[in-house]
Amino acid sequence: MSNRMWVCVAVLGGLVACSSHPVSPGSAADPPRCTDTLPASDIARVYVEVTSSPAGTVVVPEWCTVRSGTEVVWRMTADMRQTFELDFTESPGTLSGAYLRMAAGQKRFTSRQVGDRQELTIIAKPVVAASRIPYEVRIGDTVVDPGIKIMPR
Repeated sequence: MSNRMWVCVAVLGGLVACSSHPVSPGSAADPPRCTDTLPASDIARVYVEVTSSPAGTVVVPEWCTVRSGTEVVWRMTADMRQTFELDFTESPGTLSGAYLRMAAGQKRFTSRQVGDRQELTIIAKPVVAASRIPYEVRIGDTVVDPGIKIMPR
């Protein structure tokens, strides 16, 4: 075999070896955490972290900025079984995934167990101008008041 062919075989072997390993948490397959700044137009899914502790409930980021049509996943840390509710001042969009059908204009949502964590996924509604929607996160008796800002696609 020629040197060129050996190089091709080595590269191909490396690609096969890399593709056979499962994707680990926090890798490229994990969506980025939402921020308060507008994400790149190719970002189609982000997450908002919901944490409950004896010190209280924390939502990161406090204001999540997305484009219309973006899937926003509110999720608790792994192995947290307690449900949470999101109560928006106006409907932020529609539920995504295997959720039950929702009423048009729904503003209150409850998380459900997905794998090893509580999650809730909403597809941000279409808007023609920036739409700031405050909401409450309820875990038991604890309530915090973050918000979502939806920008036109």
